[in-house]
Formats: sequence, C-alpha cells, structure tokens
Amino acid sequence: MIHQLVVLGASGDLTGRYLLPAIARLLAAGALPDGLEVIGVDHANWDDQTFRRHAEARLERHARDVPPDVRRDLCHTLTHQSGDVTDVRSLARVLQRLDGPAVIYLALPNALFSDTVRALAKVGLPSGSRIAIEKPFGTDAADARR
Repeated sequence: MIHQLVVLGASGDLTGRYLLPAIARLLAAGALPDGLEVIGVDHANWDDQTFRRHAEARLERHARDVPPDVRRDLCHTLTHQSGDVTDVRSLARVLQRLDGPAVIYLALPNALFSDTVRALAKVGLPSGSRIAIEKPFGTDAADARR
C-alpha cells in the first residue's frame, strides 16, 4: 500500500489551490490510508514549520468547507525538503527517505516535466511507485509522447 505522497512543486499555486484542498477533503471523508505522509519538495528554502504555515493559509482560503480540525491535522503531518526537482543528486537526497512505494505528484510547470521524469528515472523509485501528472503537457501530440 502506498503511504507516502511526494509533491514536487509544493509551494506553487497548483498545490495550494487544488492538491492540498483535495487531500484535506479526502482526509475528512476517511478516504486516505492511515499515516499518509505528505512530503513537499521545491526550491523554497523552507523548514517544515514554514511549509505548514503556508499550507494552513492556502487551506483557509481554498478549503473552508473542510472542518478546521481536519485542516490542522493535515498540516501537522506535512514535511518539506528543499531541492531542485530536475537534479538527480538533489532528488536522490530527497527520495532516500522513502520506505516503500510512493506517489510522486508533479505540481510543476509543464516545461519541467520531462527533465523531472528523467531525473526520477535515474534516481529510481521503489517498486509500485507512481508518477502523477494532472494537467496537459507538451505543445502537440508528438511532444506529449516524448
């Protein structure tokens, strides 16, 4: 079972406006595995507390329908790692903490997708891991396939 979600681009708009509120709603509905760990990764030189405050503000704005105690519980479990999502050594350092299959969520500008996926391939992910890309990517069908 997957119990770790790694969000690449954790301080960005996609994460704050859509992903964190969706996770909070799933948590409120009891639809997440117990002990799900959410690891935020991006270039921001933040510690866990700074990331949690950022997430709290975004959830206050974009997930008011979620009970405050659920939003707080989610934020208390968030961790943050600074790193370059396109750099193999940086990703290896961040991902060394994975202890089983994980979902790697690319909450990034589409221009970073291919470099990030290439770096992830070089690092290697635990068996059963998944990479999630939510939005359109590429400039045409050939570019998207590439």
